[in-house]
Amino acid sequence: AVLLGYEEVENSLDAEPCGECPSCKMTSNLFHPDLLFVFPTIKKDSNDKRLSRDHLQTFVEFYNRRPFFSLDDWTNYAFDDGKMPSIYNAEAVSLLERVENKPARGKRVVIFLCPELMNAECANRLLKTIEEPEGANIYIFISDHPDDILETVISRLQRIYFPPLAEADIKRLIPEASDNVASICHGDMCSAMHLMEGSEDLQRNHEAFIQLMRWSFMKDVDSMLKWSNDEVSKLSRKEQIGMLESFIDIVREIQMLKLGASEVSYLSDDLKTFVSKFMPYMFEERIPLIVDIFSDAIVSIGRNCQSKLVFFDMCLKTLVLIPRL
Repeated sequence: AVLLGYEEVENSLDAEPCGECPSCKMTSNLFHPDLLFVFPTIKKDSNDKRLSRDHLQTFVEFYNRRPFFSLDDWTNYAFDDGKMPSIYNAEAVSLLERVENKPARGKRVVIFLCPELMNAECANRLLKTIEEPEGANIYIFISDHPDDILETVISRLQRIYFPPLAEADIKRLIPEASDNVASICHGDMCSAMHLMEGSEDLQRNHEAFIQLMRWSFMKDVDSMLKWSNDEVSKLSRKEQIGMLESFIDIVREIQMLKLGASEVSYLSDDLKTFVSKFMPYMFEERIPLIVDIFSDAIVSIGRNCQSKLVFFDMCLKTLVLIPRL
């Protein structure tokens, strides 16, 4: 709001938003003429030419309902298709045309949400603009996966890290959150809200992890194959990636426990009993290898590889690293 009302606050970027001026009111409603958004969308087919700006009304409605949200929250709200969202080249073409015009007021702010989902063609078209923005244009890239942003893009940006929220802040923002929710959400408001909502996906992911570890211990290849073919393949790619990310979180928590850092472990109640019994079979030196297996599977799913093969391959590699003592 301060950037967009730059001239109204006497050219001072140290000022606080007043909440009353036209710039503050328009910004709070996300309809300021000099506030532009670029965010991931999902095309219905090759004839779908809609851009972020065409989904803005839906995005504003969504934001007003859920100001703290994840990529999955947004795409599940706005799109019926389970395809992976992307920021397409047409977004760059449209944006470059819009920023050529003089801002309506003082400055113009362009916010990129999930810039790691820009395809290479889109990113390459924007490189010069990002590196040498016009004086009136300010570009802000918001990502919770900054390492996935194309190197040619992130090398032109100034990185500002926002640490996870403290448990006290979570409880202040969500008064009804229990101590357990505030502790296991890793300072992530989205995770806290999902836990408060009793996310079925999270429960499914936890159960899948437990099952995978049991099959790995029992060397039950048949069950792994059936699971990969009949169950996981029915999930959308977003859900498959979410499951793998949950697996990584759990394994990292196990690593913290094995290092004796129980006070910083955030395992939920449904996993504590299983983990306490299974920890001896997960050797400390093999944990990074297991994380790499899940991470590689995420990359493969993101590249639209056949999910049945990706998950079965992941299962077999995990099986090798879980011993029977």
